[in-house]
Amino acid sequence: MKISQESGVWSLESVRSLFLFVLLSFSCFADYSEGVCGATFLKINSLPRPVSLGGAFSAVSDDLSALYYNPAGLSQLKVPEGVASAASWIDKTKFGIIGYCSPISENSGFGLSVLYLKTDKIPLYKDVDTSQSGEFFDAMDLSIRIGYGMRLTRSNYFGIVGGWINQRIEEEKSHSFFFDIGELYKPKSLDKMAFSIVLQNLGGKTKFIEEEDEMPLTLKVGFAYFPIEKIIFSLDFVKPKDNNYQIRYGFEWGANKNLTLRTGFNSQVFKDLGVGITGGFGIRINTFNLNYSYVPYSFLGETHNLSLTTHFGRN
Repeated sequence: MKISQESGVWSLESVRSLFLFVLLSFSCFADYSEGVCGATFLKINSLPRPVSLGGAFSAVSDDLSALYYNPAGLSQLKVPEGVASAASWIDKTKFGIIGYCSPISENSGFGLSVLYLKTDKIPLYKDVDTSQSGEFFDAMDLSIRIGYGMRLTRSNYFGIVGGWINQRIEEEKSHSFFFDIGELYKPKSLDKMAFSIVLQNLGGKTKFIEEEDEMPLTLKVGFAYFPIEKIIFSLDFVKPKDNNYQIRYGFEWGANKNLTLRTGFNSQVFKDLGVGITGGFGIRINTFNLNYSYVPYSFLGETHNLSLTTHFGRN
């Protein structure tokens, strides 16, 4: 795909279009209505690298994580990679991801992944006015994503993800479809910076028996700064439809070619639980990357996330 040269007219139109998109997007979130959305597992920060950065990753998105943070980043892929991750989450809940992504051409790429979230031995109550029955049930959430990203011009990148979810609580099941769209802007005049805007979880409603809930529509506006090689500062402003505005930021430092250290902050976790610090690291061995993240949730416990990435070629 041939990338056109940007002119002053194009740059002006790009800024104007981006501003209008942000304005319209924020207008969709003007009404704050807590607790009205379903499929909330789609809002969980996933994969240890972005989790370590507090979830501030939409303007970075240069690996499989782009499927969950900004699909425009799929256009930045250099080599194919396969990823498998597993996490111990709140209250013994477990979730994991398996995925694959690859460049298609010099200026485009795709990815696909499966995410599961499983909870075992939830106490079963026969009626809200009775004591626990002594029985237990389990619940399982599953999402499948496939995404595509392309470079539109020298500075503009665009991506889209289509997804399907299936939820099960005991014997009851629900499924729905959703999609994400994302834009990444890396101005030529500011070559150490990147800007992003993402709309996530657009789609129909989820339904259990007769009760319907809207998808957890979320808007992200992000910024990343790359002052020198191996150092990244990232910042995301996040507005879920069913919650208040959030701020997330992260810092990544490549200590050497084999070790990367990360830390971050998530304002929502801080507001709800009094903690919000995140941390983790990455270790590289030949074509393999091992990434780990740690997030404390006060009295709810600690979460650990581990992933193994293999690159099919030099990276």
